[in-house]
Amino acid sequence: MSPRSTNLLVRSACSLVLLAVGQLIVVQGVAMAQYPGGHEWNRQAPGHNFWRNTLCDLGKTAATNGQPNPMSLASRVSVMTLFLSFGPLWLILPRLFPDRRRIGLLVRVLGMLSLGGMMGIGLTPTDQYPSAHAVANGLASVPGLAAYLLACWAMFFSKYCPRILTAVSLVLLALGLIHFGQYVAHFWLGRAWTPEAPAVQRLAFLAGIAWMVLTAGFLWRRAEKKSS
Repeated sequence: MSPRSTNLLVRSACSLVLLAVGQLIVVQGVAMAQYPGGHEWNRQAPGHNFWRNTLCDLGKTAATNGQPNPMSLASRVSVMTLFLSFGPLWLILPRLFPDRRRIGLLVRVLGMLSLGGMMGIGLTPTDQYPSAHAVANGLASVPGLAAYLLACWAMFFSKYCPRILTAVSLVLLALGLIHFGQYVAHFWLGRAWTPEAPAVQRLAFLAGIAWMVLTAGFLWRRAEKKSS
C-alpha cells in the first residue's frame, strides 16, 4: 500500500473516532437530561446526578427509581458505537510510537481482543443482566487495560509522541486502574459500592474523551502533513 493510501486510511480512522466521540457526547447528554431519577444512595433522587449515577445507569431499561428509562436503548447504542470506534483506534494507536514495533503489535492484538467485551457491555443492561454485564466488563477491561498500559509505556519513552498526549494518557491510565480496582472490589470481592466509584468513573470518562480527541486529532494532522 502506498504512503498516500496509508495516510488516507489513518485520517479516515481518526475521523470515525472523532464522529463516535461527538455522537456519544450528544446522546449521553440527552440521556442524562431525560433520566427519570435515582442512584445507589438515594433511589428517589430526582433526575440525573453527574457524580452519583454511573454511565451504566443511563443504559438501564428502568431507572433506579423504578420508572421506565426512555433513553435506555439510544444510550446503549451510542456506547456501542463508541466502542466500535476503538477498532480503528487500536490499529492506528501504535503510530504514536513507531520506534516500539513489538509493543505496537501487542497493543493491536490486546486491544482488538477487548472489543468483544465492549460489545457485551452495551448488550447487557445492568438491571436485566447484572452478572453478564459484570463479566463483559471484565472481558473488556483486562485486555483493554493491558493494551493501554503498554501503549502508555511506549508513548512515554518514544520521541515521536507529544508530551501533552503522554501526560493525558497517564492521567487516564491512573483513573482507569483506580476504577478497575473499585469494580473488582465490589462485583468480584463483594465489598461495598462507595460514592467515590461513580465519581472516579466520571473523571475517567472525561479524561477518556479528551484522550481520544487528542489522539485522533494528532494522528490526523500528522497523516495530513505526510500526504501534502
